[in-house]
Amino acid sequence: MHRHCLRSTLSRCSGTSLPPLINARQLATTASVVPKAGPSTPAEPSKYDKHRGGAKKYKKKSSPKATSAKATHTKDKSVLGPSSNPKETAQAKPQPPLFDYSNLALSELLGSGDAGDADFGMEEFGGMNGFSPGTFVEIRKNNAVMQGIVLGEEIFNQKWMVYTLTERGMILGHYRADVFFSIPNLISADLAAQCGSVNIPTPAMNIARVEALKTLRALTSKVDRQAAGLQMRPMNIYVEVMAEDPTKWSTTTVKHVTELLYDRPLFMDYYMTHKYLMDNSLRYVAMPGYLKTQQFAVRPRRDIEEILAVREYIREYYEDGIQDSVYKTFVDKAKIAVKAFQNDKGRASGPLSQKPFPIRWNETEQVFIRFLLRSMQTTQSSQRDPYAVTRTSIVKDILQPKVDINDTVTLELLTKLGVTPKWFDPFEISVAVNPYGDFTNTKTFENEQKEIMLLSSQSKTKAGLVLGPLDLIPEDPLHSVRHDFGDMKAFVIDDPSAKELDDAVSLERIPSEPGNYWVHIHIADPTSVLHPNHALSKLARERYSTWYLAHKTYPLWSDTLVHNGGESLSLNQLDEKREAKAMTFSIKLDNDGDILDYKVRASIVRNIRQTTYQDVDDALGSLPLDKTFPFGGSEDIFRGKPLSAEEVADLKILQQLADKQAQRVIDSGVLMFSNPSASVTYKTKVPENLEVPSLRGSIFTGYPEAVYSVVDKCEIVHGSRQLVAEMAKLANRTSSRFLQDHGVPMLRRGMEPPIISEESREILAAIRSPRGSVPRQEIIKHFQLNPISQFTLETAAHYALGIPKGEGYVRATSPLRRFEDTIAHWQIQHILKGPNAPRKPPFVQDDLERLSTEMEAKEKLYKQVRKGQERYHALLYMKRLLESRELSTIRPLHRTLAWTQDLVKRNIFYNTPTVRVLLPELGVLAQLEDMPPGKRDMPLGTPLFVTLKSIDIGIRTTRMVVNLHPDSL
Repeated sequence: MHRHCLRSTLSRCSGTSLPPLINARQLATTASVVPKAGPSTPAEPSKYDKHRGGAKKYKKKSSPKATSAKATHTKDKSVLGPSSNPKETAQAKPQPPLFDYSNLALSELLGSGDAGDADFGMEEFGGMNGFSPGTFVEIRKNNAVMQGIVLGEEIFNQKWMVYTLTERGMILGHYRADVFFSIPNLISADLAAQCGSVNIPTPAMNIARVEALKTLRALTSKVDRQAAGLQMRPMNIYVEVMAEDPTKWSTTTVKHVTELLYDRPLFMDYYMTHKYLMDNSLRYVAMPGYLKTQQFAVRPRRDIEEILAVREYIREYYEDGIQDSVYKTFVDKAKIAVKAFQNDKGRASGPLSQKPFPIRWNETEQVFIRFLLRSMQTTQSSQRDPYAVTRTSIVKDILQPKVDINDTVTLELLTKLGVTPKWFDPFEISVAVNPYGDFTNTKTFENEQKEIMLLSSQSKTKAGLVLGPLDLIPEDPLHSVRHDFGDMKAFVIDDPSAKELDDAVSLERIPSEPGNYWVHIHIADPTSVLHPNHALSKLARERYSTWYLAHKTYPLWSDTLVHNGGESLSLNQLDEKREAKAMTFSIKLDNDGDILDYKVRASIVRNIRQTTYQDVDDALGSLPLDKTFPFGGSEDIFRGKPLSAEEVADLKILQQLADKQAQRVIDSGVLMFSNPSASVTYKTKVPENLEVPSLRGSIFTGYPEAVYSVVDKCEIVHGSRQLVAEMAKLANRTSSRFLQDHGVPMLRRGMEPPIISEESREILAAIRSPRGSVPRQEIIKHFQLNPISQFTLETAAHYALGIPKGEGYVRATSPLRRFEDTIAHWQIQHILKGPNAPRKPPFVQDDLERLSTEMEAKEKLYKQVRKGQERYHALLYMKRLLESRELSTIRPLHRTLAWTQDLVKRNIFYNTPTVRVLLPELGVLAQLEDMPPGKRDMPLGTPLFVTLKSIDIGIRTTRMVVNLHPDSL
């Protein structure tokens, strides 16, 4: 994009021309004009504009078709952005800024905190700072937007409740997560305090509120006037911030877009840009943690054109009355397909297979199929969903359902159209996992990795030369300092199905110091072949982590790189000729588990012993996992090569040292809550040759065998799992200390202790299990606030891990599965290079501050997807069970125990009382509805018996609703 195009009258110049991607009717183009000067100084005319003889001469004309289009359908016709109105623009007058915040730092202008709000104890994402009294805030919830002034905050229902004076003079209570923009010190803290926080004010409060409201309304009036002016600017922003690849999402920020529009932006300009982007959800989607990041995902041009094409097809049929329209043809064929599906009762039986559907969808009709698939993507409730209204029209025209249109109904329709099987996992086509949105599995993240690896393997770069994005490191940069552990055995302990084996542990006895040991934690070292600017590193940063879904794993790094024969990065059991490069964290421990010394070294590991959690537990006599199977069945147990007596002796010592580390955390008073969680394991592997989703249409038969289990995620960490977890914690603590001792910055994890009274702390400590956990229903009665872990560059304390302030915790033990850990390895590698290292580490303080915000958003998204797909498959299992059996015959669904997790509140959509409950037997959360008046004042942690009412499944609407069982009425 040419910079002059963004601020000139040109909608697009010849250098940025973009032909349409899909074969749909020509959509209206944009005609834009030069706006009058705004409150901020606009950019000077580009030298390119002067050479072209002025902007007016090159004003782009609308096409005849665009001119004739109805006004109600022209707003979203342009893929690149909305058009301007010349008459309105001519009337715009320059306005002086109401307040001059130019002296504030940008971070103050943009606010701070996290836009996500965690379920109690269930999420772990970035910290959210509070709002001081007098702060202007914009509140967005369920497509409603309000503005106000913060009067104060308090903890309510285990969350921070913010009390805000709105434009209407009412006091609104809302969560921090509902704030999407903030400006500090709009009024003084003293005036905010005088306003009070009750809805029926005293005369003195009224006087203060009138004064505050004058300031607020002056600001909002100014905002409204400037918003109108901003809408009239030639908004060619999309061309500037969209990805070069029209099939891929990109990202942008409020800061970046504002600085494209203004040379010297004021706070009002940042706010106007925020409002414009938030309100233009067709092109821009607010990302997780928005208040802190001010970051938007930019929708691919292909997706926008699909949305606009589908809208146009529907408009042709309903408004132009074209009876042989593309849309009418698709709907008629879809109805036939639905009827054929309903008449075929044998699809659920037999092995998993696929054959052509009798009704095939052509290229034009596939636009509707892709539209429906993309309509199930995650959206912000603070923004309008560009798919919602159109999707409702399509689904209603085909199915004519008697229920609300949601993901459940859409998935059912796609199944009946032969696009997806009943066992389909919609998370596999989510943007997080499939960033290209390619449903044919030809253009995928994995194929891009393979292509990069192929090109990298052809690189002839020699050591000492500057490395490019396709150059692997030709020689190990730490070859001369690698410590060879020779025949010392390194235990790799993991699940039988694990492929990315990135950690091993060795025990070294010290003959001269009986009772003291060296524990060596060996971590796979991808930085021995990859530099931070390699194309694979860039892709890994984008993906953030390996994604473990129900039917498939999507690796962080190329499979060719991780499992490349003799050069494999994964610490699989080795043959005699292979050596594994590792980063080894060595900790010297005494018999009480005290740390006496530490070393961090690049290493070579030769004698790897690969085993499983089950094998180690069997050998050490550890208790098996306390798993339950509420619907029957059992999991297959894999046992490998038996461990020798010598190996068992080493593992016993390692287990004892690990148990002592865990006991230290318990002895420090840490309170952990029990968390029963459901897991669905598919015993049947989905064949790789199945085309899912099938855009042309297929008949899918069979259903994978699955088992439903529930395990307490707190109690699961014992025996061999505790051994591995505690060794990893030791390595991560050592990583933090090593980086701190050498003055190299790094991202760390920190967590504040919960807010709880001393009396409650004593009550909970008395009922802790031997492993330190407290029943969840008891925790929520006593905790006022349960803080969440967050990224920090400081050596902060981490309450849940028992790590004191000043030590810090750096995650460095999973570099094959998490990009953050690879960053730690690059920083450590810089130290180990010694005098051969560049003057600065690969990531300096400023880099890490930016990465902190980025990683926090990605961490939140990763956990949302992981938690969402676990819940999806649990509810899918139960929904399928109900298709073959009566509810009364399924005891865990007909009558099961529930614990209330919140106070009863009113559902704003249905105006009915509702409360969130935990079903410990099933390991899922549900919404309890239809409560009699006597049950609407239940305290937290109230036990009840409930029965299933309904299940909705999808990426956005995975929801289980229960009613009170007669036993609880």
